[in-house]
Amino acid sequence: MVPSERILDAAACFRVLDHAKQMKCSPIIWNHWGRLPADSARLATLMMGRAIECCAPVVISDGDRIHELVELANRVKIPTRRVIESSGEAIVDLGYAWGLDNAFKMVSKHLPAGMRGSALDRYRSLG
Repeated sequence: MVPSERILDAAACFRVLDHAKQMKCSPIIWNHWGRLPADSARLATLMMGRAIECCAPVVISDGDRIHELVELANRVKIPTRRVIESSGEAIVDLGYAWGLDNAFKMVSKHLPAGMRGSALDRYRSLG
């Protein structure tokens, strides 16, 4: 979990997601409905971006029900909004919840000749 006072701290969020991968867990980004922009266009853009950059489903809930759920729908990282049932429940598909290793893979596999290591390892060393 990322403490609520650090939810906008990208490094704190990335560390939690990275730790989930190390524990062989599928990461899920879970935000509280009341702390997010009320403008649905901004909210949808934010959720789509987070799902792509973190390779993790994004769930928005108020503690009683789920309001929004975005997840990757296929291997080419196209996010989709999931249907929320009238009960406020939704099914999360963790099939493409690869986490940060996959998000950094496109950077680390295109390093210049002679460079070794991965972008994610470099990021971890900065923490």
